[in-house]
Amino acid sequence: LKAKDVFFSIKNTPVLYTPYLWAPILTERQTGLLMPSLGYSEARGAHLRTPFFWAISENRDATIILDMYTKRGIGEGLEYRYVAPWNIKGNWWLYHIRDTKLDYDFYELRGLHEQRSPDSLGGFLSINYINRENFYREFSPYLEIRTMRFLESTGELSLPFKDSRAYLLSQYWVDLGDEIRPAPQRLPEIGYVLNPTRIGHFWFSALTTFSNFWRDEDVFGQRLDIFPRILHTFGSEIVVSQALGLRETAYSLQNRTEDNSPHREALEYSILANTRLLKRYSSFTHVVEPSIGYSLITDSENLPLFDSTELFKKTSKVELSLINRFLNEAGEFALLRVSQGFDSNNGDRPFLPFKLEVGIKRPLSMRLDASYDVHTGKVDSINSDLLMKVSKTTFSAGQRYNRQEGITLYKAGIELQPSKLWYVSGRLWYDAEEKVARDITFDVRYMRQCWGLIMTFIKRPGDLAVSIMFELRGLSRGLKI
Repeated sequence: LKAKDVFFSIKNTPVLYTPYLWAPILTERQTGLLMPSLGYSEARGAHLRTPFFWAISENRDATIILDMYTKRGIGEGLEYRYVAPWNIKGNWWLYHIRDTKLDYDFYELRGLHEQRSPDSLGGFLSINYINRENFYREFSPYLEIRTMRFLESTGELSLPFKDSRAYLLSQYWVDLGDEIRPAPQRLPEIGYVLNPTRIGHFWFSALTTFSNFWRDEDVFGQRLDIFPRILHTFGSEIVVSQALGLRETAYSLQNRTEDNSPHREALEYSILANTRLLKRYSSFTHVVEPSIGYSLITDSENLPLFDSTELFKKTSKVELSLINRFLNEAGEFALLRVSQGFDSNNGDRPFLPFKLEVGIKRPLSMRLDASYDVHTGKVDSINSDLLMKVSKTTFSAGQRYNRQEGITLYKAGIELQPSKLWYVSGRLWYDAEEKVARDITFDVRYMRQCWGLIMTFIKRPGDLAVSIMFELRGLSRGLKI
């Protein structure tokens, strides 16, 4: 479809004009201009995005983006997508903008290439990179993106065997926060994983890794970690599960004032005994699952922290747990778990935090977990989420509290569809520590048979962003502004 001097009208009122329109009207993908998107932000000014779609072939296409911000400059973006035989697929995005306000360039590269295989050599490559850590805080209106702490890029080759696999892995981290110490980059790691394999009444598993960690400063070097385990379970009315592991971890380090070749040999043993009691009522069944467990780690050393491998410490812990399950004909609709641990290696505070977990599926959805320090008599953390549907309206609420980190956040949301044509939603994130609304989002959607209008308002500290999107559903799938 090609046309000149085109007006788009709502109820006979012109709302959009273009001197020229070129758009595909076929069911197959066609090269052509997609309709622009419009927006305004206090921090970035008026915004116009003009996309161009390029149907390269049956299995490849690309979208070229031109962004124009009246207060920040002009940006260029390219998205490239492809699929191919042998489970090959990928999606890549490259973006650049010269920020006229800050007087420097932003670059963003995101991509995923996959060629996974369950029975032969396969792998994937995922890249997430920005050249300046404040790019998302400056240009993204979405809270989930602006508050990310790290960007992870990962590549892996994996070779499966009958009951095991070998792999080659690399990971690179970009710190988007106030960097205190540089993150260790795993470049690369070679590993062998033996999946749980049954021999007689026992199960065997093992993990062996050789990792090279690098960073510009602080401690870096190589690590060898060998961790074989034996697992055994017996009993029927009372089920007892045991696991015994021997762990050897050795290092060759640089930039360390202490021993450059530390090592750790540790025995790790755990045993858990649990049973199940139930009582049936007229409308539901109540299941009680008490358990007692013991964990032992014999040794811990003062090791550099690279990942979770170094988080193991000398432990002699007993934990009591009680799970309550509630079921009816539709399945489990509620769960409550309480647990308390005692660690004799934890100095003068052997009692670990008392933990409460609650999950409800019906008639409303709720999740809650809380941790209480029995020594200080204070709540360490509370996290909750609530979702409730009333007719055509959905209400949501939640909070995040962490006493040690000084975090107290509240969130609330509402979604309603008063008719088939209208859909309205809103969301609020409030920081009680800073006494400020971190994010307020409001969406309005109006959908007719062949076209739709979507308006989004996002308010955050220092910025208010408004965007408008038209969807011409009767003209072409995916034709949006």
